[in-house]
Amino acid sequence: MEEEELECPDSSSERRYFPESLDSSDGEEEGLLACEDLELNPFDGLPYSSRYYKLLREREALPIWTEKYSFMENLLQSQVVIVSGDAKCGKSSQVPQWCAEYCLSVHYQHGGVVCTQAHKQPAVQLALRVADEMDVNIGHEVGYVIPFENCCTSETILRYCTDDMLQREMMSSPFLASYGVIVLDDIQERSIATDVLLGLLKGVLLARPELKLVINTPPLLLSKLSAHYGDVPLVEVPSRRPVEVVHLSGAPEAALESVLRLILEIHHSGEKGDIVVFLACEQVSNKI
Repeated sequence: MEEEELECPDSSSERRYFPESLDSSDGEEEGLLACEDLELNPFDGLPYSSRYYKLLREREALPIWTEKYSFMENLLQSQVVIVSGDAKCGKSSQVPQWCAEYCLSVHYQHGGVVCTQAHKQPAVQLALRVADEMDVNIGHEVGYVIPFENCCTSETILRYCTDDMLQREMMSSPFLASYGVIVLDDIQERSIATDVLLGLLKGVLLARPELKLVINTPPLLLSKLSAHYGDVPLVEVPSRRPVEVVHLSGAPEAALESVLRLILEIHHSGEKGDIVVFLACEQVSNKI
């Protein structure tokens, strides 16, 4: 990473992970305060803050949380694990944290965790959120690397980065010796860097049997990934709500107007739920 590195934001307001033995269902505020005095964060050795327990309850409500132990078991036994789930199921924030737990359990013998994103804004936002959930300081135990900005240290355990930055790192470290687990996220974006990493990492896995690769994917790419990596464990996150896909075709010059018209039609139908729009080209996307 040869570009000029900027200073990371002030981390004094950012915070710190969770022990598996913690049961947040005890509920009483006094119980939480007493527990906070006893439980130490294994990543920095400091007591957990009250905010950690609040965020823990939010994490436990995520659809992916029920698959944690299945994921950890597969990660221990296999070199490649595929996690399949819809958007907003929590895989981008929780899976990297579980991988950090794994690295901690083996005393970082093979390195830390890196999680790729297709775009720099999600990489930064996820790093900030995960640092908050883990109750650690951004730029220390958790950090991010994007073009022209490196908010990490040599002690960083979990880092988020754009896929092109990890690809560039492979130029100086072809086997990515600094990492014990690599998480490829947002692969449905099908960026050139992500596609290249999917191919290169297949060779790196052969050279480093101790390296773990986790791939977060929507269900529609499962068949292609299985064909590329073979028979590897699959962790499927059940969907809590049905998803209806609507394809819109029209003249390219009227694409924006057609999308807006369809959104209004769906909205006026009165059905409950959210609307996600995937646009076919970057030019149209920039106008939304």
